[in-house]
Amino acid sequence: MFIIEEYQGKRKNAKDKPLILSIKNSKSGFTMVVAVMGYQREVDSRNSFGDYFRDAAATVGCKSKHESFETGIVEIKNEEFRAFIQKMQEYE
Repeated sequence: MFIIEEYQGKRKNAKDKPLILSIKNSKSGFTMVVAVMGYQREVDSRNSFGDYFRDAAATVGCKSKHESFETGIVEIKNEEFRAFIQKMQEYE
């Protein structure tokens, strides 16, 4: 959350943006993608990235794994990551 706070502190008029991180694991062949909305989201709201992740994976035809309680985490095959992230960039 520190990175999001710093971004908002330096750009007072900027709209809230999520922080999306990806970690490639060459051994497993998957890239883990994590999305965090930050402190500005409502307490009872859920992380909508689970829906975005499922839609992006289905649209580009890649397999994804949601094996965690948190919907803002997904694993994508390394070779399908580029197409997946390009689709994710279309969401606003």
